[in-house]
Amino acid sequence: MEKNVKLIIDESVSSAKVNRFEAFLKQKNIGIAERLLIAEKHSGMPDGLILRHLFDKQSIFITSDRPLHNKVLSKGFQSYYLDETQITGKHLKGIQIKPDCPVIAKDARIKESYHCPPTALRPFLMPNEESKHKKLSTKRACRYA
Repeated sequence: MEKNVKLIIDESVSSAKVNRFEAFLKQKNIGIAERLLIAEKHSGMPDGLILRHLFDKQSIFITSDRPLHNKVLSKGFQSYYLDETQITGKHLKGIQIKPDCPVIAKDARIKESYHCPPTALRPFLMPNEESKHKKLSTKRACRYA
């Protein structure tokens, strides 16, 4: 009997990794009832809000973010960490889990995008190089842990 799940795909997961994971599920006789690509539906959504709003007991989360993978597992949900060679649903050793942050009223509603709106001042404040911009955008405050 095939089990159907909701597959939640983190922004850090490439389409090649998604395809590899879907083949992995097929081997385990698990079907996908629904796919939720966070990058398309809720672009830029912070990790804490992903945990609060998107999961249920029929969800499987896939990510390449090690701390987020361990956090999802610590909450009792299913998560798989994917890198170039492995797929694992177990806790990753040596990765610290940050404490939960309190719910803020403006985070109670789910949004389509969590990116800041463009302003005239933004080009002067934000780095031009993609690598520097990526490094800046992965730094998280407590609210986004």
